[in-house]
Amino acid sequence: MKKFFLALSLIFCFLPLSARAATIRNLDNKSYSLLVKQEDKTFQVVIDSNGTIVDLCSFCTIEVIGFSLLDVEDIPRLVIRDGVLKIQE
Repeated sequence: MKKFFLALSLIFCFLPLSARAATIRNLDNKSYSLLVKQEDKTFQVVIDSNGTIVDLCSFCTIEVIGFSLLDVEDIPRLVIRDGVLKIQE
């Protein structure tokens, strides 16, 4: 039985990882409303000043309402600076 679970765990180790969901960090001293569009659903979330939202979405569109818009595929880290959403360098 131990050999079975060892073999199973080795198989899962070599499977490709799924897309990572984006984590967004707000570097501004004000909160923003984000509009998230993913497949057939749309929802709104607020990110606090200097706040972080972990694993918000992948393969989606995120809009900082009234400021900027970004299509997210497999980007793990995003930042908001001066209302502009961009990939963290």
